[in-house]
Amino acid sequence: MNPSNKTSSRYQAIQATRHFPGQSIKHLCILAQVSRVGYYRWLSKPTTKEGQISERLKALLKQTYWEMKGKWGYRRLTMLINRRYNCHYNHKRIR
Repeated sequence: MNPSNKTSSRYQAIQATRHFPGQSIKHLCILAQVSRVGYYRWLSKPTTKEGQISERLKALLKQTYWEMKGKWGYRRLTMLINRRYNCHYNHKRIR
C-alpha cells in the first residue's frame, strides 16, 4: 500500500465518523495523524472519471452479490456483470 492510499483511507475514516455526536474535525484529524488542511483539500478535490467508474462498479457488485444471496464468487460475478451490463471488467478488478 502506497502512502497516498494510507492517507486517503484515513480521510475516508474521518468522513465516515464526522457525524457522530461530540466528534470535531480537529479531534478526528489529530487521532488520524493528518492535517485539517489536507483533509479539507481532499474533500474539495473533484472525483476523477476512473473513480466514478469504480464507484459504479462497486454499486453493481453489491447489488449483484446480494441478488445471488452471497453465494457466488468473483469469477461468476464477473461473467454476470459483463453479460448483463454489456461491459468488460477483468476478474482481477472485481476481486
